[in-house]
Amino acid sequence: MLFELRDGRFQLMEQRPLSPFMHGRGYLLVEQALAAFLKEIEVEGVALEQVVVFNPTTGEELTSHVRVRVSQFFR
Repeated sequence: MLFELRDGRFQLMEQRPLSPFMHGRGYLLVEQALAAFLKEIEVEGVALEQVVVFNPTTGEELTSHVRVRVSQFFR
């Protein structure tokens, strides 16, 4: 449903409403409310980054979602 552009934005590939969770190869995006909750409870190993979802049909840039990056390591 999304394609990550070189400039860091995510381009919509289909014209339909955004889902609360959007994932694909190498990314997980969640709505602002869930991101705020994850930040509040300070989940270890989780980094949150504001992203832009670009609609090429309308030229609109949406900031409703946050990228979740999960650190993985082994001991």
